[in-house]
Order: sequence, then C-alpha cells, then structure tokens
Amino acid sequence: MKNYNRAFFDEYTKLDDLCRQMFNSSKGVTQYIESMESTSYKKRCNIPDWDSDLKMLKQYRHIRNNLAHTPGEFHRDICVQYDITWIQMFYERILKRKDLINKINGIFLNL
Repeated sequence: MKNYNRAFFDEYTKLDDLCRQMFNSSKGVTQYIESMESTSYKKRCNIPDWDSDLKMLKQYRHIRNNLAHTPGEFHRDICVQYDITWIQMFYERILKRKDLINKINGIFLNL
C-alpha cells in the first residue's frame, strides 16, 4: 500500500508553513482561504480557476484536519497522487508569485 496520506500530510504542512510566512500569520492555509473569500467579486470575477482553487483548498484543509485529528485515519486511504500533486503545484505557484492572491492583491512573500 502506498502511503499517500502521509505524503499528502507532509506536502500540506509545507504549504501551510509557506502561507504562514506569506501572511505573517499563524493561520497558514486558513489565512489564504480567508483572503480569497474577502476579495471582492469585481477583482476576482475574471480570474480563471478562482472558485475551483478555493474549493480545492477548503477540501484539502478538511482532509488534513481529518488526518490530524481522527484516530486511525492514516490507515485508511483517503488521498490519491492527484491530491499530492495539486498541493505541490499550488506551493510552486505561490513561490513564483503566480497564485491568485499574489495576482490580485500584490502580496509579496516574506521569505
């Protein structure tokens, strides 16, 4: 059995740490989601993938929370390779300042 859950959890943790640095906040991915949600419709309406990225981030935060807080969850396959790859690609988009928040609000990483 491949341990996709562990790989997902590790990649999500890496993304969460990057978001903590980006926003100088302890909330990480949650802060990123909140920033997306507080962006006006006028700013985001013509940005492709805005809604789908927001949906994925919320879904992945939920999966991460299940893995972290539900006993035995790591022993049941709830992640697939696509989930890991998506998190890795989103991480790279932030590093390259090609993510949605950087495009809209001009936030620069505090790295």
